[in-house]
Amino acid sequence: MSFPLGTRVAACLVTLAACSPSLDWRQTRAEGSDVVLLFPCRPDRDERTVRVDGADLRMQMVSCHAAGAAFALAFAEAPDATRVTPLVAALRAAAAANIGAVPTVSVFAVAGATPNEQSALLRMEGRLPDGRRVVEHAAFFVKGLRVYAATVLGESIPAEAVETFFASIKSAS
Repeated sequence: MSFPLGTRVAACLVTLAACSPSLDWRQTRAEGSDVVLLFPCRPDRDERTVRVDGADLRMQMVSCHAAGAAFALAFAEAPDATRVTPLVAALRAAAAANIGAVPTVSVFAVAGATPNEQSALLRMEGRLPDGRRVVEHAAFFVKGLRVYAATVLGESIPAEAVETFFASIKSAS
């Protein structure tokens, strides 16, 4: 018995969709942050002291891996208001330098966030230390003295996942 071409194509598409990794979106509020957002998987929490722009900061991060990509939200408190903009600029520069990329920059704003000239969405293509090609989308924004970096990093990232992740970022207060 032979099925019409349209039926075979539809069956193949259903099979491919069933085989693709599913994204289990869930709303998350990172403890200690003023932000809620959707993650496509259950995020883990990490915290460490990092040196950024000459200052040792307690950086907190929630992250997970899904669909071949890493999704993360990192944040730290600036020591005072004069350090906020330089910290965002340093985080942006570090993100690009980490993969040897020149970013494409576009406007990014979170409702309720503190306006900052360094707030932006960056799209970058570069290489991991092992030489593999990687794509990174990174959004930087500020809420008071808290500086945020939301990132999606992977070899091939579904555009819908990137859009969902960044569009979901909201001020929690």
